[in-house]
Amino acid sequence: MAKYCTNCGKKLKEGETCDCVKETKTKEKEVNQEISEMTKKGTKIIANFLEKPIDTAKKYVVDENFSMSVILLIIGSILTGIFALLVSKEILSLFLGNFSFGYDYISSEIPYFRIFMTTTALTIGFYFLEALVIWLIVEKMLKKNFNYKKIVNIVGLLSIYNIGAIIISILGVYISIYIVVLLAIAATILNIVTLTLILKDVIKIDVNKLPYVLLGSKITTLILEYIIISIL
Repeated sequence: MAKYCTNCGKKLKEGETCDCVKETKTKEKEVNQEISEMTKKGTKIIANFLEKPIDTAKKYVVDENFSMSVILLIIGSILTGIFALLVSKEILSLFLGNFSFGYDYISSEIPYFRIFMTTTALTIGFYFLEALVIWLIVEKMLKKNFNYKKIVNIVGLLSIYNIGAIIISILGVYISIYIVVLLAIAATILNIVTLTLILKDVIKIDVNKLPYVLLGSKITTLILEYIIISIL
């Protein structure tokens, strides 16, 4: 009677062992190794960026790091979604206070999953939108040879500030809203200052044009974000 592999269904000869199990284990090992290497690389980049942001940016803005930048942006977006979810719950608790009547019903009516998904999707979309606006100004208006992937790398690096602030803010939600506000202000200031220095020292934009490039990119991004949110 013919034997078949219980995993892939391959017909086997008498006493033959299928190689699919070995291949699967090999692939799993390779995937785990890639994840481990990616994690180590990401941790090293974050540590280097926090210590020497501009020097790290000079080495990091190459096309090969695009995948890592996308991962950083996705992580930042997911954390923002979680933060929005927690804030929604805290606001609900604040308004309801000690009123227990109807609490469970109202709480169940809040679309928490939609809040998380919408915030996460919008955040990652806004990251790439900001990169697009900066790229259009740098590449098309100022004629600098800096492709879109490199700009995404810059935005990815800058998102490290947001990731750190959001992680602490998630805990801060349960302690004090002032902590959250201060962290948001600190992350914004660090983001703007570092972006200014990167525009100057990495992309080599004339210092006389820096204020207009920075202001133009930020205002344009905010306007587009407002329009998108209004439509939704």
